[in-house]
Amino acid sequence: MAIRRRRGLGLAAALVIAVGAVAGCSGEDEDRGDSSPESGSPVATCFERLDDGGDLEVTDSGFTVLNPDDPDGNYWVTAAVEVTNTSATETMMVADLTMRLLDSEGVKLPGESPEEETEVAAGRLKFIEPGGSAYFGEILRTSKSHPPDSVEVTIEPSYWRAESEVTYPERLVGSDVTVLDEGDDEPILEFTVASEAEHEVTWSQVIFRDDEGDLVGGGRMLGDPLLIEPGSHEYRIDQLLRYVMPPNADRDSIEIHLDNVPPWREVEPACLGVGELAEW
Repeated sequence: MAIRRRRGLGLAAALVIAVGAVAGCSGEDEDRGDSSPESGSPVATCFERLDDGGDLEVTDSGFTVLNPDDPDGNYWVTAAVEVTNTSATETMMVADLTMRLLDSEGVKLPGESPEEETEVAAGRLKFIEPGGSAYFGEILRTSKSHPPDSVEVTIEPSYWRAESEVTYPERLVGSDVTVLDEGDDEPILEFTVASEAEHEVTWSQVIFRDDEGDLVGGGRMLGDPLLIEPGSHEYRIDQLLRYVMPPNADRDSIEIHLDNVPPWREVEPACLGVGELAEW
């Protein structure tokens, strides 16, 4: 069975996108700061939106069926999307994203069995600067009643802040990525990270492209905290790589994005108690 893949918006209009209404939280019920009238302090707001007309747009996508010829079991699908902040002045601080698989008629595929609900991959996007992009990839499983044809992406809610008010965390991206195949052991990703300070990273986002530069999948690599030291050093990831990397991935173009964003209680104290911002 041929592996089927659809590209993002503007290429084949293959992604069905449901972008939720932008949720600011500057209302009276959501004030989290000290608004004591005696002190004259201003009422704190939580990611107040200026609304310059920008939003979040899925600008690329791709997926690969990892086991298309397996006569038994279920489909294992690795999918990835690129999300771009189209705002000219506002930083997207945090947004929740989900992906679902659809068949050729746009119907949501069931989970691992026809009786189960459609499986979703859920993640969180953080700190996308105006005009910038972020990536999310994950593994999805579905029954073999219908082959997957496209991915539905939902982004909701999202929280924003004026770029002039944002202090960006140091962006940690792996370079010189190499796949090491050591006999029957798990393949290992070896890469270099240049950092100005020490960071403890608890998970990494791995994105795969084919030899034409098209997205073909991705996944989150969880594991023990990875201590990133100041300077330029080599690191390794070896958690279940064989179950994440598509066979058509170009090993010379693998992207590794390390999450070192500080806890939200440190980024925006005014948002303490907002349910959508629970720690991941």
